[in-house]
Amino acid sequence: MSLRTIVPTLGFLVFTAGVASAADSGLNIGGFVDTIASASDAKDAGVNPFNAVAGSTSGVYYDMQAAVELRLGYKLNDKVGAKADVEWNNGTYNGHPTQYLEQAFVNYNFTDTVSLTGGKFTSYAGWVSADADGLYRINQGPIYTLYQPELVGGALNIAPNKQLGISLFLVNGLGLYSGIADSSNDNPDKYLSPAVDIVYTVDGLGTLNFEFGYDYHGSDQAAWEAGLNATIKPKAAEGLTLGAEVLYLDYADDLATGPLAGDGNRIGALLMVNHTIPLGVPASVTVMGQYVSTDADAATDKVNTEEVSVALLTNPTGDSKFGFNAELAYQTTDPGVGDSNDSWWAGIEMIAVIP
Repeated sequence: MSLRTIVPTLGFLVFTAGVASAADSGLNIGGFVDTIASASDAKDAGVNPFNAVAGSTSGVYYDMQAAVELRLGYKLNDKVGAKADVEWNNGTYNGHPTQYLEQAFVNYNFTDTVSLTGGKFTSYAGWVSADADGLYRINQGPIYTLYQPELVGGALNIAPNKQLGISLFLVNGLGLYSGIADSSNDNPDKYLSPAVDIVYTVDGLGTLNFEFGYDYHGSDQAAWEAGLNATIKPKAAEGLTLGAEVLYLDYADDLATGPLAGDGNRIGALLMVNHTIPLGVPASVTVMGQYVSTDADAATDKVNTEEVSVALLTNPTGDSKFGFNAELAYQTTDPGVGDSNDSWWAGIEMIAVIP
């Protein structure tokens, strides 16, 4: 499985990533169909983080999710290409509307090492994939709440060599004040936000990624986020993949109308181990731990969330384009005041990658 698409390292191929060529025309078609059946329960305080319908009630809730994402890429010539990702779902998938324009952008190569991307595209922020076919588990986990929604604007991409990729962004807001839950098809923001993403590849080891973004909302409100993550696939340990991430999000909010109702910060951390296993068919096991801390000046105590998940990923037919997966996750949230909230989620998934 692949990780979150990074604009700078792909250069000209960015608009054809995740799609397959259709004959010799410039058109490429790809995507996936994802189906998930799950059960979840909030054991103590009764707040179920895995099921929005369950809300603040305890008890086991069942959820069936279905989604299809269609990816179209078009190569106009050796300089220009475009890509569009459109998603349809049954209304309970990733917090998206039932019909959702995830990406629509044009990429123009000035040279072999410099390109310009304009339109709507997946945010650079975060290690966890934005799409199901790029995950090492079924769920994305609580750290995903620190990520940004899709961005609308431009990115200047510079790849001086095969090891280094740099993207400089100027977009219509980073969504740090609205959060990832604001995954609508609109990105209204009267201010422009700058960001930078740097990816460095170490041959035979993996990639390192540094990211920074500043979300300006006027003289009384601003936020910035910095992150560092790594993907390690050592040649000396075949079948092993390690992932790690640290994120810091800081709010300066004199109006007290933002996500933390004033100044504060959020911290996220992730550690993952994935390894292939001998199961008779292609298979691997993922063990992942995530941690998210929210420290709001307006609140008395920090709110800490911890999650541990175990996932079994298989290709039972031997074809990597079909996955039959299972996951068990356990999450604990300590509000600092009152009882903690313990909850669990169990689910199975069938996903078919197009074509």
